[in-house]
Amino acid sequence: MHWTSLIFIVITVLLFIAMRKIYERWRSAFLIPVLTTTLFMAVILLLTHIPYEKYMEGGKWIEELLGPGVVALAYPLYLYRESLMRHLLPIIVGVPPKSHQLKFVDLLLKASLTKSILRREWEDSRGLKD
Repeated sequence: MHWTSLIFIVITVLLFIAMRKIYERWRSAFLIPVLTTTLFMAVILLLTHIPYEKYMEGGKWIEELLGPGVVALAYPLYLYRESLMRHLLPIIVGVPPKSHQLKFVDLLLKASLTKSILRREWEDSRGLKD
């Protein structure tokens, strides 16, 4: 790993900590730490003319360290599965798909769920229950 990769890991983590403190002070959807950190890092990379590939040499280490954290989320998700199912539509609508291949499937799923929920609400309001 090149020394610039290590520097970018440190800058990213420090920037995230700073953005989290700002978010805690002024809660706003526009100040979510992941969003603001990403934007600031993009600006830093553009201003310093450092290619994204060079930055991602260090980013790969962050990704590897996050892997166990993602697995650790399985238990809380299991504990809150009923709440997650109650709020499934906002979660599906609000979370974009990870890859381009899933966008079409995601769009179809969102449309289908939205249609069925709207139909159910319309039928409930009209007294047309099954």
